[in-house]
Amino acid sequence: MAMDYDLWWRLYKTFGPLEFVDSFLATNREHQETKTSTRRKEHYREAMAVVHRHYGRIPLKWWLAPPYSVWYRSMTNN
Repeated sequence: MAMDYDLWWRLYKTFGPLEFVDSFLATNREHQETKTSTRRKEHYREAMAVVHRHYGRIPLKWWLAPPYSVWYRSMTNN
């Protein structure tokens, strides 16, 4: 679920800091049935594993964010 995220980390580690490109390169479809919407906790766990693998640790704010994001989404019905 976090393969794109893993790709960005691998590109960064191979080529160095990524740069802003002021051109339209890709698009992202967001709808209610995406895996990131329907399997949010699983997606977050996989993203955390990617960060740990490439960064060596998980920043504290990543440990704190999931409970608040789940709570916020339940309150806003998003």
